[in-house]
Parts: sequence; C-alpha cells; structure tokens
Amino acid sequence: SSILVDRFPTLVYIAPHNLPQQLIEESDLRIALLHASVKYVVRVSTNVEYIGPTNPVFYGRAHWAIENLLSQPEFKDLQWTLLQPNFFTASYLASAAEWVKAYRTTGKVCVVRGLNSLGYACGPRAVAEATRC
Repeated sequence: SSILVDRFPTLVYIAPHNLPQQLIEESDLRIALLHASVKYVVRVSTNVEYIGPTNPVFYGRAHWAIENLLSQPEFKDLQWTLLQPNFFTASYLASAAEWVKAYRTTGKVCVVRGLNSLGYACGPRAVAEATRC
C-alpha cells in the first residue's frame, strides 16, 4: 500500500483474479484504497448470474462479498463503478481455436446455424442443436 501513499492516485482500475484468496486480497486492497484517500474505483466483476451469497461457485460469492463491502457506510467516500460483462472474449476465442483445430484434424467443417439471430448468448445445448457437421 506504500505505492498508494507515495503516488496519490485518485482513480484505480481493478481486474481481480478468481482464486480462493480473492476475497481476502481484494478486501485488503479496498481498505488500503480507502485509507489512501483514493476517490474512484472501477472494478471488473463476473457474470451477474454467478454473483450471490449462496452461489456454489466460490468466486461468485467472493464478488458478492466485495460488492457488498463497497456499499457499506464506511466506504461512502469511495466512489465506484462496477462492470459486469455478459461474457469474456477468452471464452469465445477458445472455442474458435478448437473449431480450427478440429478442421485441421478432420478436414470437416462444422457450421453453426441460427445462433447469431438469437441476439443473446446461449448455452451448450442450444449450440449443439444448431450445429451441423
């Protein structure tokens, strides 16, 4: 936290990891930001359906806890913006890479039909139903 005191940042961007110690490390960081008089935080969260106190996914509970921490009266002087993306590009790039690998191995082209017209992200079942190999 000495870098916070030495450089006097007013804006901090946080893109946290999703490891088990996330809650401890990020809550410590929030307290350090508060004590260093940082004025504004922008934070990347996770998909909204994973955030909640009873979610079986541990990082969803960690995101929920951090977001609740920020809403406490003690943090009233720390303004914040929360970004909750619908998806992360890495998820899509990985599936595109697998598609290319499958083509190189088999020589067959799998065509996915109809997904673009849905206008929203869909799950594996919808993809399987729309895929024709």
